[in-house]
Amino acid sequence: MKKRKSTFFADFKAFITRGNVMDLAIGVVIGGAFSAIVNSLVNDIIMPLLTLATGDGVQGLTVVLNKVPKYLADGTINPEAVLWNYGNFLQAIINFIIIALCIFLTIRIIKRIKSVKDKIVEKEKELIEAKLKSGEITEEEAAEATVAVEQPAQVAPAKETSEDLLVQIRDLLKDMKAPVAEDVSDKQ
Repeated sequence: MKKRKSTFFADFKAFITRGNVMDLAIGVVIGGAFSAIVNSLVNDIIMPLLTLATGDGVQGLTVVLNKVPKYLADGTINPEAVLWNYGNFLQAIINFIIIALCIFLTIRIIKRIKSVKDKIVEKEKELIEAKLKSGEITEEEAAEATVAVEQPAQVAPAKETSEDLLVQIRDLLKDMKAPVAEDVSDKQ
């Protein structure tokens, strides 16, 4: 039996189509979108209030290190000035604190939801146990009900192959192109 030699592209395809890599990619995209939201919150909501309160924005805070004028006569920044832009660092710290706060609150909410769910499951188990003791249900029915409460039925998504995904993308692209072609022919 001849063993097929692994190729770079086959290994790369196997690596990139693993579930963990796809989850990580989705996380990076969502993280980028979340970062844009936080940056907008800081730059468009918080910083204007800070500027109003202090009179200057944080981002523009600088110190000239080489003792030349910061600005030229026309108001532009002197290219010879060596600037220590500590305001940008403060801006990054504020962004970090807000991102950390948002993540903390999200995790806290998820934990609280899980705690409530666990309490509901425990109450359901107690109810099943009470029905069993009173003779309303049999031991077999109690066991089935307990399993149903502990592991609610979940519909697992079907594993799609890369070919299935490519077909779906092709179909979506066809659907997107069709109205554009009709619009062009209508204008002529």
